[in-house]
Amino acid sequence: MRASDFDCYLLITIAVSIFLPFVIHILLVRFFGLFSAPSSRQKGPIFSCGIGLGVLLAALMFWLASNGSSGLTSNLGPVIYSLGIYLLFSYAYFHFFNMSETARRIRILLESSRSPVLIKSDLDRTYTGEGMVKIRLERLVALGELKREGDRYYPGRGLLIIPALVICGFHKFLFPEEKN
Repeated sequence: MRASDFDCYLLITIAVSIFLPFVIHILLVRFFGLFSAPSSRQKGPIFSCGIGLGVLLAALMFWLASNGSSGLTSNLGPVIYSLGIYLLFSYAYFHFFNMSETARRIRILLESSRSPVLIKSDLDRTYTGEGMVKIRLERLVALGELKREGDRYYPGRGLLIIPALVICGFHKFLFPEEKN
């Protein structure tokens, strides 16, 4: 692969990685009516990123096939690079969307822009601790991460526990607990 080919390939990969999850998410929500219920909104970016990964893998397979017999061995670097870029942008997209869905500060700012006056007592009624826990539990049940039986919650499929452990590990590494 020549340097100019790689530059073009790099630009295409970045452009696809930035826009593909967003475009697929729009299609799923606006055109197919999926993931519009509040309890399933977080599934939208997950499925969008997954479908986009499938599209990217198909495009990479086509690209490798068009390069003939030297396909995978001589182009392994760009393939790994493309997957890495896409996965990182997908991760960022999910968390950007997740922040817009769940962050209280964002919600409070949106509410303040919708009404001329924001009253603290109204916010206190809207954002109770019990309500926030209830919403988060409902989301985890909707995602399949928790199972509910009556008033008890049990571990579900456990896909989000892996990223949670990684994030907690980074947190402990960056901010070690002080020993007394």
